[in-house]
Amino acid sequence: MAFLNLPPDVREEVFTYRNGKKQVIYKVPYRSDGPVVRVEGGRRVLYYEYASYVFRWPEGAGQFDISHGSIKGARMPLWGNITITKVWGPESLRAFGQEWAHQEFKKHGG
Repeated sequence: MAFLNLPPDVREEVFTYRNGKKQVIYKVPYRSDGPVVRVEGGRRVLYYEYASYVFRWPEGAGQFDISHGSIKGARMPLWGNITITKVWGPESLRAFGQEWAHQEFKKHGG
């Protein structure tokens, strides 16, 4: 049974097993938020959330920190001082964060 009115970002695909049985699956994009700029101690800091990873990158820094949670809620620190060589900016952080997350998923079979 397939749904008639899916949310805009949800894709329906038919998965076929080796035995020929077919099943409808729904693919939903990872949740994301930002990038947003906050001022902390007089310094601008970019935040970007992707797949429940939160990337925090102070302006002028060659490193950023990663936590688990959300931009708007609680976060648990995971890794610090991750090197980034891109120019500080929202698009740089978005691209780097998504690539980093997908590489992390691959390490764990995702």
